[in-house]
Amino acid sequence: MLIKLLSLIALWITVASSASMSMRYCKVSGYLLENQIYFTGSKMVNEYHLVLCIDGKFIYDTRFPSIPWGTKFAFGDRTLAIARSKRYATRKKPIFPPYAPVAGIFDVGGPDPIPLAPLQSRPITEYWIEIKSSRLIAHVPILETPIISSDNWYANFSVTESYSYSPEVKPVVTAT
Repeated sequence: MLIKLLSLIALWITVASSASMSMRYCKVSGYLLENQIYFTGSKMVNEYHLVLCIDGKFIYDTRFPSIPWGTKFAFGDRTLAIARSKRYATRKKPIFPPYAPVAGIFDVGGPDPIPLAPLQSRPITEYWIEIKSSRLIAHVPILETPIISSDNWYANFSVTESYSYSPEVKPVVTAT
């Protein structure tokens, strides 16, 4: 039984590794924030990637050692920021209920932030494994641009995550 399971996993990894990057990342237009985990020698590497796709084509990817919540970062020729909503801004780990409206991405290269896209959580169960240079890389989705959103999705966001919480009212997020 174990051998059959391992054979199926090996077959799935082989098929997944032969698909193009655009097919896996770029099912729709928008941003994808994911966690990539792999080993270099005996050291585990844990990094975050922000990927942009337009019309199903891979455009740009940048990586971070940690998610730059509420801070500026370079993304191609733009300066962007990812801000979480007040409800999720105090969260230490980037684990959210599936399909929850968690964050937004903003162009902060000018005097005023320009809202670019809302970001919703994606189920971590939709991970995939890539074989690249004899290395297994686990891609774990965190946030993505939703297909449909409201026009004023950014109304309650602070780009720098400068929210104030009263002592008696703190954000409560339960595990699902």
